[in-house]
Amino acid sequence: MQDGHGTEQLPGGDARPNGSRAERPVRVRNLLAYGIGDFYGGGSFLIIGMLFMFFLTEVVGLSPIWAAFVFAVGKVWDAVSDPIMGYISDNTRSRYGRRRFYLVLGILPVFISFGLLWLPITLETAAWSVVYYSFAYIFFSTVFTMVMVPYSALNAEMTADYAVRTRLSGVRIIFSQLAALFAGTIPNMIIQAFRRPAAAAAEVLAGLKQTAAAAAAGDPVRLDELAGELQQAQAALAEGGLAAGAAGAENGSRLMRLLPQRFSEFADRVPEIIGELGVLQQRLAGAANSAEGTAAIAAEAAAVQGYLSGVIPQAEAGLRAASQLGYFTMGLVFALLYALPWIVVFLGTWELPYERSQPRYNSPLDVFGNFRTIFVNRSFRVHIGMYICAYTAMDVVMALFVYYLTFSLRQPGWYPIAMGSLLLTQIAMLPVYVTIANRKGKGFAYRMGLSLWAVGMGLAFLLTPDSSIAVLALSCVVIGSGLSAGVMIPWAILPSITDVDEMITGQKRAGTYAGAMTLVRKLVQGLVAMPLVGIALQQIGFVSGLGAQSPETLFRLKLLFLAAPLAILIIGVVTSLRFRITPHTHAVLRAELARRSAGGSGDEVSSETREILEGLTGLEYSKLYQQQGRPHAED
Repeated sequence: MQDGHGTEQLPGGDARPNGSRAERPVRVRNLLAYGIGDFYGGGSFLIIGMLFMFFLTEVVGLSPIWAAFVFAVGKVWDAVSDPIMGYISDNTRSRYGRRRFYLVLGILPVFISFGLLWLPITLETAAWSVVYYSFAYIFFSTVFTMVMVPYSALNAEMTADYAVRTRLSGVRIIFSQLAALFAGTIPNMIIQAFRRPAAAAAEVLAGLKQTAAAAAAGDPVRLDELAGELQQAQAALAEGGLAAGAAGAENGSRLMRLLPQRFSEFADRVPEIIGELGVLQQRLAGAANSAEGTAAIAAEAAAVQGYLSGVIPQAEAGLRAASQLGYFTMGLVFALLYALPWIVVFLGTWELPYERSQPRYNSPLDVFGNFRTIFVNRSFRVHIGMYICAYTAMDVVMALFVYYLTFSLRQPGWYPIAMGSLLLTQIAMLPVYVTIANRKGKGFAYRMGLSLWAVGMGLAFLLTPDSSIAVLALSCVVIGSGLSAGVMIPWAILPSITDVDEMITGQKRAGTYAGAMTLVRKLVQGLVAMPLVGIALQQIGFVSGLGAQSPETLFRLKLLFLAAPLAILIIGVVTSLRFRITPHTHAVLRAELARRSAGGSGDEVSSETREILEGLTGLEYSKLYQQQGRPHAED
């Protein structure tokens, strides 16, 4: 399965053109047909990472810990299923080939599996909801693996030409980045289109109730403000589209007909609420002119509070119903967008004839055993730490970002602009970090990026509900500038890590390393990162389904949004200080590999080269390059 980088672990037998048939020319239409497949790969898990936990807690009503459990189950299965599918694909025989067979087979399951994730079902107990969404996530992960593992191998099946393979991969990355932009902006727009009127009404009523409660307690400032807020609430409800939708007016009527009954019941009641608030406003004005004065106003404020106590639960139920339909509609739209491209991929690609070679693994379980051997490599141990820190920090930020906007800043509608700013900056900064890495080294570029990312998190922490969207966008630009290095540099380092491994083993095992990175990331994400996010939300007092959290919880949520990623970023920076591959040491490594592969003796190595290689590998030089012979052709 791919993880934003387009690399897969594909165990099993090698597929090689047998030379009995000339290669077909790969035209522009074929490049586009191949590349569009990663619209699914580059976008679907991003949507899940950003919105699924919020959906489970705020729409379904699961506790944060149970929501994290759903993530854990799905991710662990996702991790172990990749090599299994690689083995199955390598041993498949069909008229459509070993890879394309699964692309056409997956069209309908892709649509169904993504849509089922966002189905807002209501079950008798939370436990049954956990069971349903766990199996829905497992089903989605299985379908994703069934399609994306063969798809990732299709590049090598279409052509043996290195340059053409590079062009295919380049077009795939373009579609993956486009998918990320779509996933970061469009889903929330769809959701907010359904929930915005109800959210505005619920917020107005909750604010009015808070003012009325303070006024009833005798707060002189609130006593003066209550009459004005009553009038503002009536105007806001009238302009929010709910009354017009309920009356069947042209503005909003089609959308209202789609909404669940709980929402319609609230929308139908809006004109009555407006009228009742008007009556309460008149009574409040009368009390202000009465002989009792403040006492009379406080009594009427208590009446306002009591009335709203009966209205607000219905408003919150309507908001949840609108949110449910918004998420499900988003799920169906993107399920269709992710399913249909596979028709194009299937029709626009092919597989060259191949010969069956001796499989590298006799079973999928052999893959996991092979992973153990790579941790001898000291550079890889440091590298995997850098990789896990950067991607875990990203997972935490993405999971908490919607909570931060919705509750801390009270601006859920800003999500598309904020996430769009972050993702566009991340893409734009990629060539900058390539230049920095080539000049100063990848470790330096990594530390620079993570430090910039931390500064952006600090800026976001300083924002308040009164901050402008421009300031939020600026903080997201800074975060995206640093996140770009965190996402790109670990995968840019990988070829150098495999060079170190070749110095140790005499073999080329890039596929094994890429597969191990993907496996470790998914296990950490499923067993550590997302469960800790759920536990942390529970510990700070966050209550699922509660429209407004307590002030203490809001502060702790804001602190969690800053502190959790910041701690991980600091660990990543400290870990990277032990990373010893620089442009100079890598040049020494490549030169020694060339010398040894040409038959050079280990006794002829210089003292500087010996010291550098022992530092990179973590082994004595005499133990290096022990398994010479024909390298494994993994890539």
